[in-house]
Amino acid sequence: MVYHVVMWKVKGEGEEKNKNANFVIEKLRSLKDNVPFLKDLHTGMNFSSSKNAFDIILITSFKSREDLDNYRNHPYHKKIVDEISPFLSQSAVVDFEE
Repeated sequence: MVYHVVMWKVKGEGEEKNKNANFVIEKLRSLKDNVPFLKDLHTGMNFSSSKNAFDIILITSFKSREDLDNYRNHPYHKKIVDEISPFLSQSAVVDFEE
């Protein structure tokens, strides 16, 4: 199994930040029904008060590295990346096999 984990910081403060985060999470969840290579998807907003915390996480799984590459290049995935990027300020990524 191959896992792709991405964390983001969301632009804005207070209500604007929550609105932006909810928009991003909704878009990320739509990947599950629109990208066939994606085996499983989990996403949500952080509730930790740690100063090192990111705001949103996406955890996806794939059968193979090839499926992960196909996901990255899928037109719907690229569309979602373009739609959410204006709302995000920083990211971290980890890809691993188990």
